[in-house]
Amino acid sequence: VFQLTDGWRYQEGVKNGSHDYTQTRMHFAKWDKQFDMSAFKFTRTNEDMFKNAYQMMNVAQLKENIDSLSKTQGKYFINVGAQMSSYITYNNKNKDGDKINKALTQNSPVQHIYDSTFLKRVPDSLRPVVLQTAMNNVRNFKSLLDVSALSKKLDTENYLKYAVEFHRKFTLSFACILLFLIGAPLGAIIRKGGLGMPLVIAVVFFMIFHILNITGEKLAKSAALPPWGGMWLSTAILFPLAVWLIIAARNDSQIFTKEWYVRLWRAVKKVVPEKKNQVA
Repeated sequence: VFQLTDGWRYQEGVKNGSHDYTQTRMHFAKWDKQFDMSAFKFTRTNEDMFKNAYQMMNVAQLKENIDSLSKTQGKYFINVGAQMSSYITYNNKNKDGDKINKALTQNSPVQHIYDSTFLKRVPDSLRPVVLQTAMNNVRNFKSLLDVSALSKKLDTENYLKYAVEFHRKFTLSFACILLFLIGAPLGAIIRKGGLGMPLVIAVVFFMIFHILNITGEKLAKSAALPPWGGMWLSTAILFPLAVWLIIAARNDSQIFTKEWYVRLWRAVKKVVPEKKNQVA
């Protein structure tokens, strides 16, 4: 409600559903202008719309779907073999030629892998029928293979999504512990006070982890790496670094102090000329 006092209202005239080019001016001492805000009302989305999404499943549900998709993928080769059996059989050249000709003239759906002399034994009048029937069966079989290949591709993508989400349940939990193992030694090693330098280094490590995590997930979803390898890539790379930082903090290392690098550079400068003299 918008409360107004001592003002003027302007209203355009409407006649028969259209403006009649008139305007009315009205003075008011107090006017409560109401705005309909129902469009901005918070509405909760129905949970049933997303309950079957792989992101909303728990570990047990993800494992069940992964097992189901794994069994389905193993059956594609069997199904393709069953589809081939209805199109391809072997022909014995010693069979009765009349039976072969009868099967061809009746456009039998069962075709043959013929030997090299088969076409020579087929009458000229039947050769166009043989070739056309064989081409039709090849097209039909190719369509079946395309459908099977598309189904296998979709099932593989779903399998990778479920597997990636399954490992994400564990990698994110372990990542929290890993980043703590990195951050705690950093706080003890960095000598400079305040929040500036520790915060910058912490953000750098977090960005490294995030980049590695996104890269591993994309590699896993594209099947360039197995799902477990892609999702555990970032933690596998940063875990040795966390162990090294813990050891450095325990030994009171000075790896983040300026003086340590200055002494290291001076030591290198002393060694390099000696090597050059030895070579000369």
